[in-house]
Amino acid sequence: MVYLSDFNVGNKVRFVKEFDCNDMYENPNYLPPLPAGTVGEVVIKKPDHLAVSVTNPNTGEKSLALVWDVNYPHAAETEKIGCLELVEVATTVKCLTCGLENEPQVKFCVGCGRPIQRVNVADSPQKPKPKYCPNCGCKLMPIQKFCIKCGTKNE
Repeated sequence: MVYLSDFNVGNKVRFVKEFDCNDMYENPNYLPPLPAGTVGEVVIKKPDHLAVSVTNPNTGEKSLALVWDVNYPHAAETEKIGCLELVEVATTVKCLTCGLENEPQVKFCVGCGRPIQRVNVADSPQKPKPKYCPNCGCKLMPIQKFCIKCGTKNE
């Protein structure tokens, strides 16, 4: 028997049987049934469910599959934790603030003390906020040390 407590954020998982995502909310990113063998990554862990990041077979985009605890009364058997198996256990979790690798169970980074962020659903890196020259207002590229329009140093 597989339990919710067996899984942690960062674990790679495989669906051992077809996973039926009953999407009742008319979500534009509707996730069709996932075939057995689909691999994903646990990105959110709650007391009653996991959110697994998977590739939507219809669109090729990343989507979330919610997998419920065995005791969750409203979920079908194909939506419960028994449909998953561990493929790879996360050995560390990287702090997004300082970059230090932490044990997967910690809630705060041992290096900088900031909360470990575990709910980043997108697999693509976050886009940096745009910077603007304090002198002329020209938009700056993240790697620019000086404004190309007026020469002011970028800090």
